[in-house]
Amino acid sequence: MINRSAEYRIKTNKILVIALIWMIIGAIITFYDNFAFHSLISAGTSSSYGFFKSFFINTTGGLIVGSFLVFYVNEKFRDKPYWITILLVSLSFIVIFTLISSVVVLILSAIQTGNSMLQLPVV
Repeated sequence: MINRSAEYRIKTNKILVIALIWMIIGAIITFYDNFAFHSLISAGTSSSYGFFKSFFINTTGGLIVGSFLVFYVNEKFRDKPYWITILLVSLSFIVIFTLISSVVVLILSAIQTGNSMLQLPVV
């Protein structure tokens, strides 16, 4: 049986590897976005865009994703077949991304238009 410190060290190593990979992917996405925004076919960036802000957000997301995968998913689905774990992780990311995107769109559209999208139409 593995003692607590060895188990913690294994989890820490896993989260570091997963977080590093996600952070590298986040950095690649940030550089791609930056080059796309400054290309000839782009209208440019908005006044609220910042390379370092985008880089920070995209790379620190790796820590959150890594923690979620190692500490929750790995423990919760340990006894399940691997394909079920992959399917549920994929679905959970899709659901989380959809929810976050929906909330951001609602907030930003209300700010940009000055109208609240949460008001019901008057009949």
